[in-house]
Amino acid sequence: MRFFAGILMAVLFVQNINAQSPDSLNVPSGVNEIRYIKSNEFFDALQERSKRSILTEFIVSSLISNNDWRGNDARDASQNLINEESYFCGFEGKEITNIYVLPQNVYSDSLSTFFTRTVNALHYTTRENVLRKYLLFEEGDKVDPLTMIRNEEVLRSLRFISDAYIVLTARDSLGEAGKVDVFVYSRDHWSIDLDVDEKASGEYGIYGYEYNFLGLGHRLTLGTYFLTDAPHIAGYILGYDAENLWGSFFRFSGLADRSREQYTYSASLQKPFIRPTDYSAGVRYSAESIMERQLLADTVLPVQRQTIDVWSGVSWKFKGLANTLFLTGRWTNLIYRERGLNVEAALNPYYHDKSLFLASTGIYRESFYRGSYIFGYANSEDIPYGYKVELTGGYLWGEFYDCYYFCSSLSAGQRIPIGFMSGSINYGSFFTQDWQPQQSVLSVQLNYFTNLFKLGTGSIRNFISLEYITGIHRLEGERERVTYNGENMRILELHLVGGLNRMLLRLESVYFSPVYFYNFRFAFYTFSDMGWLGDDYNVLANDFSLSAGLGIRIKNDRLIFTSIQLQFGYAIVNPGKGTSKWFSLGNEPRVNAQRYRPNNPSIVGFQ
Repeated sequence: MRFFAGILMAVLFVQNINAQSPDSLNVPSGVNEIRYIKSNEFFDALQERSKRSILTEFIVSSLISNNDWRGNDARDASQNLINEESYFCGFEGKEITNIYVLPQNVYSDSLSTFFTRTVNALHYTTRENVLRKYLLFEEGDKVDPLTMIRNEEVLRSLRFISDAYIVLTARDSLGEAGKVDVFVYSRDHWSIDLDVDEKASGEYGIYGYEYNFLGLGHRLTLGTYFLTDAPHIAGYILGYDAENLWGSFFRFSGLADRSREQYTYSASLQKPFIRPTDYSAGVRYSAESIMERQLLADTVLPVQRQTIDVWSGVSWKFKGLANTLFLTGRWTNLIYRERGLNVEAALNPYYHDKSLFLASTGIYRESFYRGSYIFGYANSEDIPYGYKVELTGGYLWGEFYDCYYFCSSLSAGQRIPIGFMSGSINYGSFFTQDWQPQQSVLSVQLNYFTNLFKLGTGSIRNFISLEYITGIHRLEGERERVTYNGENMRILELHLVGGLNRMLLRLESVYFSPVYFYNFRFAFYTFSDMGWLGDDYNVLANDFSLSAGLGIRIKNDRLIFTSIQLQFGYAIVNPGKGTSKWFSLGNEPRVNAQRYRPNNPSIVGFQ
């Protein structure tokens, strides 16, 4: 499990704490606040630079105060999602004279402790020229507020960057009216991570990741396999991801993963949409021989397959229009060398050989609010808002028959007075040659989180998620019915329960504690998961499940691994076919906010 890396860092941390004076361990505000300020000289630098302009000083002070360690926003709690466009609009149209890129190590040098010195010494700070390649503007360009906002999101989305800001200062005092200097500040993540994973075949893999190899922003993966009944090494894992090649935003990924009974070899080259007027392109090849778990049969079978995937797309934002038009295309070829189970025209279509061509068109609009204490802790988080309307059509050349495919999708997200709400609705279906629908899917997703409220010296936020999925005209076999997987119900494990319809309601309340030690933060949460699963299209008539629990998450936003999570729960209503996982210790799954920019065309998943 990935929490082993967290335990290692925590041991170093405890050794450092033992060297502190007793007074430095008190929770009351005085010492903790001083420690916070010292460990965040990254923000102090922003304040110093912003003093060149009254406007930037005001804006940056607001940004920093919103990351206050006590969880107190400088503004009213209902305004904890901030639209930064107003800041950059103050410089709109001015010419960029100089660009200064100032990368920072994980911790400030002034915070000289055993723990911080160890982290900084083992970490290679991101190179300045690497960060410059991620900039969407250059010297001589005119300031465009939307480009600046999008560029901050691009920088903060990098796995090796903990936080990043762009600050503009006017050169009026130097007699150069209409010109600005741009300062790009970034703070690195500690970029080494460890993972232990059990394969379906019973093999254990030990992985090591370096997400910022030599400060290049590339990811290096090394690992090996072992068996519990054999002490010798049973395989290897070698992977390399080269990000943003030559500043083109193309990413190369290569992986060789071989154990005694399985192998996966893959390589890809791809570029996503970044700007409103842009293009995407990519190609991927993979060959694998794995032991794949069969959900409904509760068994493991050997599978060998080869996949070739090619896609491209273009988008245009017309001057004076808010929307961006896009057009994308994709071709996928899938061939099975071994399947381990029978296939027929209407049996196990998931394992059919196939070639699929898809094309999509639509409009979208996307921008970002900045917030904190949402999916992370005190670092800046970019929350996308906007909408996307998309239509997809295609043709499938199958092993037993050919058919058409059509899909329509709508997604949107926006801040509301009581929080933030987002959602999506997708309907897709294959059609036979005589236009009979089959393998149809309707999927609906709604997500909501409240504003951040002060509670004592900490703060609290509530989350609600509703998911509904239904299958119509499904065929027979594997993955033709939905189940509960590990991400659906946090307590119940229901491997043998399946159906045509599933609805999940997940509730969570998170208290962000003010306790703070060198960027280690603590959050306490309670949750309840409710599910309805079965074949009745009146979803509330299906089998009902209910679980509830509580837990604690320990997080350091300067470290690459996700939160260490200790969770207790109880299955209050169990349909009788599941097991209750009342205790767990591991990593909190990463949560990614819903995006609205176009991706590769795809069918609506039923899983």
